[in-house]
Amino acid sequence: INDQTGTIFVDPEGAELETIKILDEFRPEQASGGLISFGGFSLAVGNPSGRRRTLGYRYYESILPLRRRAFVVGTVSDNGNTLTIQKPDDSGQHFLVSLKTEEQLTKAAEKNAKIVFYVMVGCWVAGVVLLLAAVIF
Repeated sequence: INDQTGTIFVDPEGAELETIKILDEFRPEQASGGLISFGGFSLAVGNPSGRRRTLGYRYYESILPLRRRAFVVGTVSDNGNTLTIQKPDDSGQHFLVSLKTEEQLTKAAEKNAKIVFYVMVGCWVAGVVLLLAAVIF
């Protein structure tokens, strides 16, 4: 990450990455094994057992674009005299690389918390109604 305060490296291993999907498609299997090609890569496939059948393959590709603002939450460490943001040692802490701002993430979390609260209240009310119905009938 490079901003007006300087540069810091980000090791994305183990991060929740918010990316932009650029490819999501299903390609059906060719009739008798055959060749899978994607760009300059080709792989010969066959069906040695004869019992299993592959319908096709799902291709999914996403990117984290350059020259875009990013919000990163993680732990900063000094690896070999280079500051690096990486996954926290404590498993209870988050490691996030997002294209959204802190405010957008906070609003989304608040909205999800409200939805979960209303679902909980609805389940509680439904439970009380079912309990009363079981006692009455």
